[in-house]
Amino acid sequence: MDNRHACRLSMSIIIAPALNSAMAVSTIWNDVSAVSNRHRGGIMAVMAIIGGLARHQLVVCNARHDACNESQEGRALMLQRLTVRTTAQECLVDITAEVRGAVQTTGITEGTALLYVPHTTCGITIQENADPGVQHDMLLVLRRIYPRVDPAYRYIEDNSASHLQASTMGFSHFVFVSGGRLVLGRWQAIYLAEFDGPRTREVLVKVLSDVQ
Repeated sequence: MDNRHACRLSMSIIIAPALNSAMAVSTIWNDVSAVSNRHRGGIMAVMAIIGGLARHQLVVCNARHDACNESQEGRALMLQRLTVRTTAQECLVDITAEVRGAVQTTGITEGTALLYVPHTTCGITIQENADPGVQHDMLLVLRRIYPRVDPAYRYIEDNSASHLQASTMGFSHFVFVSGGRLVLGRWQAIYLAEFDGPRTREVLVKVLSDVQ
């Protein structure tokens, strides 16, 4: 083979599609096997360069993909804070719409919403939203179990009952997310349970995406 043919073969290697390198290199290797030993070393060097370029392009693509994923994950994993103003010493405030809005801002369609109340005298619960009598009865029974005044209380403040009621209710919940929507029963709603109001409260929301 003369130098001109070797040059044309080298150029064909250089312009071989790097992303389809498996097929291109296989074809080129068959051509290389027919080349004299005098030119084979130079051609193999060019092939090594192409391999390096293909790997570099793959790394760049992966880096861009990872950056995109990190951007989405950063938005999804951001801790969101909902502010709730309560209007009575003891009350249940429906915060379902606020939590739903927080979930939608993440763009996550399949996952789990974690809800947390960073307070000691209010809690969070999921209960019926159709009949307000349910809310009334829950507060009624909690007052009976934990009276506002009890001479046996040792807490120097006058809200021991509030702490006990909140602990009974609980400070965290989780709700599944499917199709971008909260998975709640027909009559279910998410409530902040106030036991020492009126106050301004916070509900923390973090949405975790399912592993794809």
